[in-house]
Amino acid sequence: KNPRLQKSAMMKKFDADFELDRAVLIASMWCYGYYHWAVECVPRLSMVREFLLQNPDVVIINYNPPSNNLYFVYLLLGLEKVRFVAYTPSLVYRVNELIVPTATAGGRAN
Repeated sequence: KNPRLQKSAMMKKFDADFELDRAVLIASMWCYGYYHWAVECVPRLSMVREFLLQNPDVVIINYNPPSNNLYFVYLLLGLEKVRFVAYTPSLVYRVNELIVPTATAGGRAN
């Protein structure tokens, strides 16, 4: 038996909570807290900013900012709140094309 085929068949058992066409994954293990959000997630988002501005159909999977009043940081980057899909670790996300920017030095959680 081919273990790769078995794993693939196992994965098909799960239904996706979110089905997305194109997305950038910014969320990482600790980005729900202010410090990691500010020093890891925001810099990673700035790495793909130009790509996101040129591709308005791409959504961004990330934790919500630790405080709602911090959404202005996304606006400063030219990204509207409607482009963000709130990341929840217990949900399954199926994405046709996923871009994962290199993790910053802080945690390398992904």
